[in-house]
Amino acid sequence: MKSKSYFDVLDAAAQRRVPDQVDLFPRIAAQARRAQSSKTFRPRKLALAVLFVLLAFAILVVSVPALAQAMGRWLGFIPGIGIIDTSAPLRVLAEPLTLTRDGVTLTVEEALLSADQTTITYSVAGVPSSAYPRGEIVVSCLTLAYLQLPDGTTLEISRGSGGGFAPSYRVQLTYAAVPAEVNEATFILPCLDGTLPGSQPENWRLPLQFIPAPPALTVMPVIELPTATAMGGTASASSALELLSSLDQVIELDNGYIFAGAFHTVTLPNGTTAYASDQSGLTVSDATGAEITTQSAPEPESAFSSTDNFPWAFQVEGKQFAWPLTITLESARIYLPAQEAKFEFDTGPDPQEGQEWVLNKDFELGDVQVRVVSIQRSADGYQFNLHTDQQIAGAGAWIEGFPGVGGGGGGDGHDFSSSSIYAGELPEGKLTIGVSILQVEIIQRPWSVSWQPEGVQNNEPQITATVDASLCVSSANIAQLQPAPATMSGKVLLYHLLDDGQTWGVTMSNLDGSQQQTIGNAGGWASLSPDGSAVAYPDIDGLTILHLASGAADHFAGVNGYNISWSPDGSRLAFIGAGADWEIYLIGADGTGLQQLTNDGYPKAIAGWSPDGQELYFTADDAEGQTLWAIELASQRARALFVLDNASLKAPFAKISPDGSWIAYRDINVSSLYLVKIDNTEQRIVLREPDTAIATIEWSGDWLSLSLADARSEARSVLLLQPQTCEAFLLPNMHGDLQGLKLP
Repeated sequence: MKSKSYFDVLDAAAQRRVPDQVDLFPRIAAQARRAQSSKTFRPRKLALAVLFVLLAFAILVVSVPALAQAMGRWLGFIPGIGIIDTSAPLRVLAEPLTLTRDGVTLTVEEALLSADQTTITYSVAGVPSSAYPRGEIVVSCLTLAYLQLPDGTTLEISRGSGGGFAPSYRVQLTYAAVPAEVNEATFILPCLDGTLPGSQPENWRLPLQFIPAPPALTVMPVIELPTATAMGGTASASSALELLSSLDQVIELDNGYIFAGAFHTVTLPNGTTAYASDQSGLTVSDATGAEITTQSAPEPESAFSSTDNFPWAFQVEGKQFAWPLTITLESARIYLPAQEAKFEFDTGPDPQEGQEWVLNKDFELGDVQVRVVSIQRSADGYQFNLHTDQQIAGAGAWIEGFPGVGGGGGGDGHDFSSSSIYAGELPEGKLTIGVSILQVEIIQRPWSVSWQPEGVQNNEPQITATVDASLCVSSANIAQLQPAPATMSGKVLLYHLLDDGQTWGVTMSNLDGSQQQTIGNAGGWASLSPDGSAVAYPDIDGLTILHLASGAADHFAGVNGYNISWSPDGSRLAFIGAGADWEIYLIGADGTGLQQLTNDGYPKAIAGWSPDGQELYFTADDAEGQTLWAIELASQRARALFVLDNASLKAPFAKISPDGSWIAYRDINVSSLYLVKIDNTEQRIVLREPDTAIATIEWSGDWLSLSLADARSEARSVLLLQPQTCEAFLLPNMHGDLQGLKLP
């Protein structure tokens, strides 16, 4: 069966199907009661320490009908706040307020009060890393800050966001409106977000005063389309679902526009509901047909996802185009409700660690036959191994009545494994096992709608829009890509299903798949040395280096980690500590000189090295998004470089080119590949294909290699891309997660 890799730990399997800004799993879990599919159970906000899990759930307390009712009053947009109701005078915080206790400083920085909402921005600084739990089993503070009015009324939270990098973080919370006649409130923070109970000062209180907003406060105009301009019609007759998409709002910025809309399921079989991704398939073109560059717009938060309403928003720069602009949705991914079955299972009176029960128990879930192949007991839980007769998005199992404290899983479309981890004694004896599946349907249309500002004539000569001239691979040409030519040589390190059809492992082979060599017990985190002579990977006994020519292996007992990255000269390796350590370590390729480079308790991922080996790059999620950092190894000082624009929030899989010029990463929808100069002076999008998702990224010289996962089945293909010339080839015999590439 497939062993878990870091991609599973980072929710990557789910990301390949679900855009980062839409966390569908809480909704799926609510219906399927722990349909584990290919996603771990760790809420991302909790796993990232001070990125707060309750903020995501707070969004769901606002009903869609109430929201729709409010939309008629929203007339303005403020960057950083969103759409607001300007029917009453706006108010702001009279002045920032700061309170310091035991070396920790709380600052309420800003407030914006409108007729429909109250937005408070606060920051915390000076929290030591020791205040945060090292693992997820330990309960930490998840109580959100709230506002209390003079009469004792507590305002309800509607949404929020925030995060940071030790020792500070910044949070923005939105509450219900403060009545117009009330100009003061108390900001109450019961405990510092994500910290261990009692480790830091608690019950923070700051008195706030509100004054009229200054005339200079910028409020952007909002063009509302209350009739929800439809984009086309229903889906094709071959689909069991019908879909309607609409353009609802246009927000005029100083330097462009934000377009906001939604698509809605119209008819669903048997009265069920569906789940859909948002804007991964949206494109914008001008009257000449030229495609216009867009960027994700997390604002406005004018609509919330429900089981039949899926909002989208994006931004374009510039105002002079060949009008009208046409927004097209090529396809929509519909996540069908999880279907489940249950059966009785008896572990016996004395189950042992490592014990396996081979069941081969079959179920019919809709039109899918699911087989529970086996159940395995581990030191802290159980693993369930399943097989389906057709490719689906996910399958998983769980023990009824025994909520776990963690878990994970993965799959390739047919074979899936899911696991549950428990604190304390493990469930045993007579148990009820639940089994569920998750199916994805991709509906092709396309749907489209055109829009232009009032007073502008169609096709009026305008300045040409910025287009994706640098796009190398897209929906238009990916199906026509040819295999790599026979004259092209090199070596590929691949994590995939081995020839026995049961075992997953890592192999080294030629580009055409010949001369395949299995790499010991390597799982999903193997790393190829710069000269292609050795492979480093985590083994059960510790970090291992296999020398390919001789077959000799060096084992570094007690050195455990993943996300391994070789230095340019092959003399050192950097890696992330195992489990919930999340720190960066360095060790010599001979096993000497182990040292810890970071000590902040925050999740991070290694992106690569500078060409001279003097600096190490990594990414970390903070309040602004995924930020690229550099550590100067001599001094061990880390510095923030820049935020990766529109990057995947969970796992951008960022990789620095060997010459140190570019950083490649996947976008927030995990279907586009961005290239950015290391000094952030130039950005390109070289691949965009909404129906696939980028699973891994590797460099060899000036060539990029990518594993692409089919959005419907997760079946893998491997692509070679030369970004400068846009040469692109497929490796037809490679189907898995690329771990390394060595080209001459």
